[in-house]
Amino acid sequence: MSTARIALDVLCAVTYDDAYANLALDKALSHTKNAHDERFVRALVYTALEHLAHIDYVTEHYVKGRQHRVIKNILRLGVCQILFMQRPKSAVCNECVSLTREVGKAPLAGYVNAVLRNICKCAEENELPGLPRNITERLHVETGYPMWLISEYTERFGAERAEAILKYTDSTQSVRVQYPFDADSFEKYCSENGVNFEKNTDDENVFRISGFHKITDSELFLSGKITLQSAASAMVCRLCDVKPHMRILDACAAPGGKSAYLASLTKGECEITACELHEHRRLLTEKTFERLHVSCAKAYTRDMTVKNPDWEGLFDVVLCDVPCSGLGVTGKPDARYRKDANSVSEITKTQWEILHTCADYVKVGGSLIYSTCTVSFSENERIIERFLSKHKEFLPDSRMGVNISSRIQNRCKDGMLHILPDTDGTDGFFASKMVRIK
Repeated sequence: MSTARIALDVLCAVTYDDAYANLALDKALSHTKNAHDERFVRALVYTALEHLAHIDYVTEHYVKGRQHRVIKNILRLGVCQILFMQRPKSAVCNECVSLTREVGKAPLAGYVNAVLRNICKCAEENELPGLPRNITERLHVETGYPMWLISEYTERFGAERAEAILKYTDSTQSVRVQYPFDADSFEKYCSENGVNFEKNTDDENVFRISGFHKITDSELFLSGKITLQSAASAMVCRLCDVKPHMRILDACAAPGGKSAYLASLTKGECEITACELHEHRRLLTEKTFERLHVSCAKAYTRDMTVKNPDWEGLFDVVLCDVPCSGLGVTGKPDARYRKDANSVSEITKTQWEILHTCADYVKVGGSLIYSTCTVSFSENERIIERFLSKHKEFLPDSRMGVNISSRIQNRCKDGMLHILPDTDGTDGFFASKMVRIK
């Protein structure tokens, strides 16, 4: 199977079957032995997804009528390479024609060739369609984010700041060290092995790196000394301010990275109950614990919207890192195309039920942390405002930032914190911390 066919199959799975890009790529490339081919396929798929709205906007000016979905994605891959990947245009056209024949659509090969060569000609002559003048429409074309979210961002942050947030990109990877491995040991390893690294200014255990072909195949990863985790995700764990001997509930734990960091922060001297709705995600969480040598956490398959009377008042810290739209995660462009305003409305119902249910599990004096990887008002502040109006036994934690850097500490307000890509150089996150007073 050609590399173009692999990329096409993955793109079809993501755009038409609601697959997650990272999982679909891992599955499709599981038997690929050529590192160059694997890098090319990943780059092609992610570049296409990153620019999908722009690719479609351009392509729509050169096609008529409905397209078969496979042909549409072949054109997407072609336009992606023509406009965003610095590949020889004639080679791209020829490959897409061959791909059309490979998938059994030979009668449409001439059509694909004509459309792509027309786009090539217009690109060379600087005659491609201009971007929309309306800022919301333009940012949608340029970034792929849904227009309802763009409108919310521009209203909250202003047009210039919204554009900076939405256009933020980062080609590096973020990793975190896991106790007993430490930051000094990681820096030494990187220096000795030609790995470029930059320590996070807010968390000494988090690093940006480049130089690994595939971090998940590295000795450090496989031996449980490091794991993939964004600085924003790690920050949520820091906000929990966990101490040795605490009982901790991670209500939505998969794939287990936050639970593992909570264990690391206490040097394994705590008791973590990690829950997931689906059995396969519980198994994924257990696999993470095993790799990272986390022995103080146990994973359960639980529906966290359903009350468990045995857990009432049991935990010192309850973390609700709830399912969300994922629209703050810069490295997951596929999330931008699977969420609309209606689907987000459904998500908020689940978010509320989880937070409302888990509130009973916090002991008096204990902490309840709510977090999402999005900057959507309806998934964040609105949920917290509703929660505090219904649960008078909780107050915003005035000491929310006690265990984080002063730079971030100063932005904690009313027990809430936004992490934003343009100012923090990481994914967009929201966190709220509340303390139970009675």
